Amino acid sequence: MSAQEVHDAISQRVSTCGFPVQWMAATLSPLPDAEFLRLGITPLSRRQPMLGDNSAAITSGLILIDCFSPIGAGMSRVHQMGDQVGALFDRADRIYITNGIIEFPNGALVRSPMATGAHAQATVQIGYEVYQ
Repeated sequence: MSAQEVHDAISQRVSTCGFPVQWMAATLSPLPDAEFLRLGITPLSRRQPMLGDNSAAITSGLILIDCFSPIGAGMSRVHQMGDQVGALFDRADRIYITNGIIEFPNGALVRSPMATGAHAQATVQIGYEVYQ
């Protein structure tokens, strides 16, 4: 299991929501009348479940998905987008990858929307753990 495989599995899951997706590192050049997402995935730590235990290692990380909607659509629209994206990462959900499982132990948290120029923005925050 590689970090790239985790990134690919998560980005594939996000792409199922139907919105165009950009990576956080990409130059952001949205159209003022378009809805889109900006995705960032950050691995945070790797640990063994218990000292001396031969169980699978656990890698934890954070997914941030910024949802953007034209400001004229209102704050409720961007919050709906956040709810729709957050529903893809339910607590009981798993993504199976080569030699591992990705879980989302706390589900998704949708932050309050804010205005950012021509767009309203809401951020969806999801913690993940990869068991391998």
